[in-house]
Amino acid sequence: MPAAILLDIDLPDGSGLDVLRQVKEEHPETVVIMITGNVMVDNTIAALRGGAYDFIGKPINLEELRITIRNGIEARQLRREVEQVRNELARQFNFRQIVGDSPAMKKMLALAAKVAESEVSSVLLQGESGTGKDLVAKAIHYGSQRAENPFVAINCAALPAPLIESELFGASNRDLRTESEAGRFRLDLYYRLSIIQIDIPPLRERGDDVLLLSQHYIDTISSRLRLRRKITGLSPEVMSVFRSYNWPGNVRELRNVIERSLILEESDTISTEYLPAELLDPARRIRGSTADSDCAGSWFSLPSKGISLDEAEMSFVQQAIERSGGNQTRAAELLGISRDQLRYRLKKLDDARANTASAVKTTS
Repeated sequence: MPAAILLDIDLPDGSGLDVLRQVKEEHPETVVIMITGNVMVDNTIAALRGGAYDFIGKPINLEELRITIRNGIEARQLRREVEQVRNELARQFNFRQIVGDSPAMKKMLALAAKVAESEVSSVLLQGESGTGKDLVAKAIHYGSQRAENPFVAINCAALPAPLIESELFGASNRDLRTESEAGRFRLDLYYRLSIIQIDIPPLRERGDDVLLLSQHYIDTISSRLRLRRKITGLSPEVMSVFRSYNWPGNVRELRNVIERSLILEESDTISTEYLPAELLDPARRIRGSTADSDCAGSWFSLPSKGISLDEAEMSFVQQAIERSGGNQTRAAELLGISRDQLRYRLKKLDDARANTASAVKTTS
């Protein structure tokens, strides 16, 4: 089939509009330019609706015709390229490309897939920094009926605060419900955003997903870096370290660790030799892991000069909130208390801060 067809609207044995319809049914990408000596509005509208690229009036201006054909073919090529890019994005950012086999990830992905199939107006993705909120957002977009529309990512951290407040709606990796209850985020805005809320689990709660992700990054990054040595996986020692480390930077931190190790490693498996020092620090292991179980009974030691129990309690509450990304339910689980007990302690913490600020003002 030719790239472009010149079609007279007034044929001796019928209407060019009928031929146009047939051409578009059989070859929808073909550029059809209608030619007529009597431009009528109704015919023009019908032809354009039927898929004609443009109209050329008689007598034909050859330069105008040449430009119209060129523009039509370029538009056709551009549509093809856009479709290719769209298909590639849909292939890259779909739920099958998200690595994870843990119960927490399966539950999250099942919910996200349901959301993608719906026509929900807004979805609130919550999770710590580095958990892959952008990847899940793209998977939802490209798995939905809105996939043909562009996915627009806005980095609010790069915009001035007044612009975000006036033109957009804010952005944060904290628990917006907690921030709303504390008066640091507008409650009405929270309810507008959280028609459906999806919580993305941190890497430390995903079990052996850390090993699946490690192998995924070894394969993909090795291919990109074109390494001289073929590195096939992790040593048993590194597997143990990865399982027990708390991964505060989550998947993003894991990816960086793998890339660093691939560049520096001299054997065919990643060893502990080139791991960052913090990964080998026992203080940064997950509580309750095999590495820590032997010392669980003596995890904390009382300083020789004593300690304020209230201050210690508030410190642990604050650490739990930070580690959970502001998720109160998860923070309560980390502390072994109920959510109501956590909220009571958060109120004590806010009151203590307010009293401290008041005392500073009085002193000054």
